[in-house]
Amino acid sequence: MVKQPSDKEFVKGDPEWVAAFFKYMSQMLVDGRLTGNPLEVIDGGLTGVGEGLKRLQRGQERGIKYVDTVGEVE
Repeated sequence: MVKQPSDKEFVKGDPEWVAAFFKYMSQMLVDGRLTGNPLEVIDGGLTGVGEGLKRLQRGQERGIKYVDTVGEVE
């Protein structure tokens, strides 16, 4: 595993470390060892934004990313 250096200036000056880090992270994504939060699409355009906020206020679900389809017209 690639260790994160504590000196950020070192990272800026070491393109080999950056290349190794991104290669490692890319492989973690491919292998499924690194994933994002699950997401739930809320339909309804701007109305759906309000629904998502209500769910957050109620604490209905945790660890879920709400995605609203704002560009849709109903």
